[in-house]
Amino acid sequence: MIKSHNVTIKHTLLGFTIFLFFIIFLFGNLTSLDAEVPDQLFDITFTIDETLISSIDDLSGIITFASFGSQPTPVDYKLILLDNNKNEIKVFSGEITVQTENVILTSFEEFKGLNLPNGEYEVIYESVYNVDVSDKFSQIFTIGKLKSESNTLPTSIVIVIVVMILGLLTYLVLRRKSK
Repeated sequence: MIKSHNVTIKHTLLGFTIFLFFIIFLFGNLTSLDAEVPDQLFDITFTIDETLISSIDDLSGIITFASFGSQPTPVDYKLILLDNNKNEIKVFSGEITVQTENVILTSFEEFKGLNLPNGEYEVIYESVYNVDVSDKFSQIFTIGKLKSESNTLPTSIVIVIVVMILGLLTYLVLRRKSK
């Protein structure tokens, strides 16, 4: 009986020792991961809200900056408006310092009031951060007549009527077959 009790204690001590080594290994690796995080780890996204607008004044978008590093990240950026022949129409530059995350909801005030004819255009967002890291995002949009949504109601009504007629015909055919 005493021998069995000693075996249980040995198994318990062995399990506890393995558990302690696991904890030491796990926390040792976690602290080494913290030491490997760069000072400036960064991500940027750029999108425009609509790809079909009636005027350049309707152009809007969102730019997000996310810093995962341990220090603030200064960013120099440029917004470039091009026509469909890749000619520069307007360029705007700016800078921002990102602590953790910044979100810019932009209505492209710098492009407002430009008298642009209908056609396809491109807005480019370029940025430089960490001195030598650059990003470039391009979004194509069209200035033109917006499609009217008024045709959807009559079309929807016609679809509902056709579905109802088909349902009624199916019901009548099934009823005749059952007689």
